Amino acid sequence: MRDKRECGQGIVELAIVLPILILLVLGALDLGRAFSTRIALANAAREAVFVASLTPSVSLAGLQAIVAGELGGTVDGPVTVTRTGLLVAGTPVTIAIENAFAPTLSGLFGAPTLPVRASATMVVQ
Repeated sequence: MRDKRECGQGIVELAIVLPILILLVLGALDLGRAFSTRIALANAAREAVFVASLTPSVSLAGLQAIVAGELGGTVDGPVTVTRTGLLVAGTPVTIAIENAFAPTLSGLFGAPTLPVRASATMVVQ
């Protein structure tokens, strides 16, 4: 037979462990979202630098449109696109993209956004 003091033991243990388990799950989801954002930014940077290397007359606004089209709404928040290098044949050009990633847990703890960056470099043809 169970002692009367042990009747609520399972509920108390669940009340202690459940918040910690929820935080771990939310943290894992945020980590996955951050990696997904990084991969999307890297793909968009590669696409933009490819176009910039083949079309030296492309403007920064054109590159931003290419990046926005490549991302297709998969990234939350504003995206900053910068181009480094001259668009002259034989010289390298670099496209860098940055996004302010807001983790789900930032609402609970007031954490700031985290910068997620990706860049790609190619030689202008």
